[in-house]
Amino acid sequence: AWHMRATAAAPEVSKTFQIELPLHQAAHKKIAYVNPWPAARVFQLHTSDPISVRVKEERLDIPAKSKSYIRLWFAAEHRPVTKDTLIFVNDDRGQNEECLLIRTNFIE
Repeated sequence: AWHMRATAAAPEVSKTFQIELPLHQAAHKKIAYVNPWPAARVFQLHTSDPISVRVKEERLDIPAKSKSYIRLWFAAEHRPVTKDTLIFVNDDRGQNEECLLIRTNFIE
């Protein structure tokens, strides 16, 4: 007989961003991201909720120790709510490098 055991845990969040958006309209925002490595890197990006928050460019090429921007699209909300979405920053092989939290407050 086989026994299988799995353990899951929430990813460790390295940075949190607070964003306020108006109700009833989709929005575009950008957040700064710095390549901390001494060499140019390619990062792959995706979100935990692609229906509500999408990364506009899923591949980000950043020179060594340089800054670029993660451009995001937010779906419209029609009631006041706070939503948490994770942005997964992976290396070019798909290994997770960092996890960012976007806390979005939809307000009137």
